[in-house]
Amino acid sequence: MPEALTATALCTVEGDRDDITGAEQTHAAHGICSGVPEKMKMRITVEDCDHYDLFTGPRWREVVHPALIAFRRRNSRQAYRQSLRRPQETPHH
Repeated sequence: MPEALTATALCTVEGDRDDITGAEQTHAAHGICSGVPEKMKMRITVEDCDHYDLFTGPRWREVVHPALIAFRRRNSRQAYRQSLRRPQETPHH
């Protein structure tokens, strides 16, 4: 149940020329994970980039990796604080 995720940050990454995954395929997770607050979501679409370029080379070093680092820093504290505010649910038997 992806909609049950509420304290997990979500970042999706796509290349605009990806020949392996279709356009918006990974970004579709944002609609499925509807419980994740918008401020804890990020979509990265890298221009002039195929699937391989997302994980290696200059686009990885200059665009994707720095964006992921910043996203993680911003959201690791946010997710932790939010999880502290949420009351723990008791399982129903």
